[in-house]
Amino acid sequence: MTGSLGYFAHCIEDAGNELVAPECLALTGMLPGDDGFVECAAIERVGRAAYLRFGASCLAKSSTLKGLLGEVAELGITAEAFRVEILVLPGGDPVPGFSTMTAVADSIEGGPQLVAPKRRFIVVSRQSGYWFGEILVSSDGGWQTHDEKPLRTSSSLPSRLCRAIVNLAVKPGDVVVNPCCGTGSFLLEAASLGAEAYGIDHNSKMVSMSRKNLAHFGYAASVELGEAGGWGRRGDVLLADLPYDRNCKTTDANVQEIIRASVPLAPRAVFVAEIDLTGWLHEAGYSQIMQYKVPKTPRFTRYIHHAQT
Repeated sequence: MTGSLGYFAHCIEDAGNELVAPECLALTGMLPGDDGFVECAAIERVGRAAYLRFGASCLAKSSTLKGLLGEVAELGITAEAFRVEILVLPGGDPVPGFSTMTAVADSIEGGPQLVAPKRRFIVVSRQSGYWFGEILVSSDGGWQTHDEKPLRTSSSLPSRLCRAIVNLAVKPGDVVVNPCCGTGSFLLEAASLGAEAYGIDHNSKMVSMSRKNLAHFGYAASVELGEAGGWGRRGDVLLADLPYDRNCKTTDANVQEIIRASVPLAPRAVFVAEIDLTGWLHEAGYSQIMQYKVPKTPRFTRYIHHAQT
């Protein structure tokens, strides 16, 4: 069913995570509201999301619940094995669950199935009104399988964060280059989404771990042993979790060298660090830089830099 009123989607709640909204923008073309709700024109990429829960066709909306239920009754929906769900967002008025679900179900020609529905309809209550739609796509949570990769270190990036970063920067068909690839966290996400991925690391142990992790999931990606500063592999987008001094002994000069060497490798890049790199990125030649903070602990925040030359 195609919604004549467009589509809507909903993001997770994750206080302080500034990457939620940019991922939503990258996947739907629109930024979410403060309650995580977004009206948009496209939801087909929501299935790969890290921070979006679902995408739905918008079938009706109204300023009142009574008005919405009246609109739903006029739709003439026919569906078998369906379920009706309720979502009350921050600022939205409480919804009488049983009576609302019953009213919607009575407006649908067909039989409900609560346990394993073939179709899912949803009523959303927001501060600005009520929406009704059919959930057409949900996040597949594919990144969760990569949490079970056989080899990791204490500094390995979370799979969910890597998935969001890949969604932020990597377009379908892109070639991804990943200096400082470590155990392959970025490579796993990029390869799983169909990107052509290449990685390099100066540590032979990391190269071995990355290759074994990729092989474990059956992904095709190339991993080389070598220095990131002297790498010549070019691509469409570069992803780099830069060495942090707390986990991997390094120097400011080494990090700056990696950044400078990255500029000619790809026109778009994402750098993850424990500090703000904006100044160094500008000095290296990046002209457009967006920065997002993602807290890990009260004392440690990751800085995500989305840059273009």
